[in-house]
Amino acid sequence: MRLDGLDVASPRPGGKYTVGVPMWLWVNQGENTHGPATATTSAGEVTVTATDKVTSIRWTMGDGTTVTCAGPGTPYRGSQSMDDSPDCGHRYTRTSSGEPGERCPLSATSTCTTTRRCTGSGRSNLPPAERTRLFAWRCVTVRVPSPSSTEGVAVRAR
Repeated sequence: MRLDGLDVASPRPGGKYTVGVPMWLWVNQGENTHGPATATTSAGEVTVTATDKVTSIRWTMGDGTTVTCAGPGTPYRGSQSMDDSPDCGHRYTRTSSGEPGERCPLSATSTCTTTRRCTGSGRSNLPPAERTRLFAWRCVTVRVPSPSSTEGVAVRAR
């Protein structure tokens, strides 16, 4: 039994994201990435069952902001337009211009909890463990035409 680390669905490594637009953060859930992952072993009359699961994800956004989410996040659907994520999201207020490689460095650190059950001895927990995934993407300002002129206006955070 082992959790291999987060399978980040959003943001996509190497993707482009727009300043001021809600970024929904979420991970794909699987037995080996988010859990729960369970294994059982026996020796004589004693049986031990251990279950690992991710209990929180700490996203370091590369702009000085940290977002901690209690779950895997909610996948974005196009019908949600400019809505903020209901449980795990971020809005950039500046571009990644000037950052190394013109990208925002990001890390997603999962905290995993292991619960053990032993025959005849109840339940005991191991201390939480952490695993980090690092990647980066580009944060850009998009210029869109202004309805009242032919010049563009920059999209900025609210």
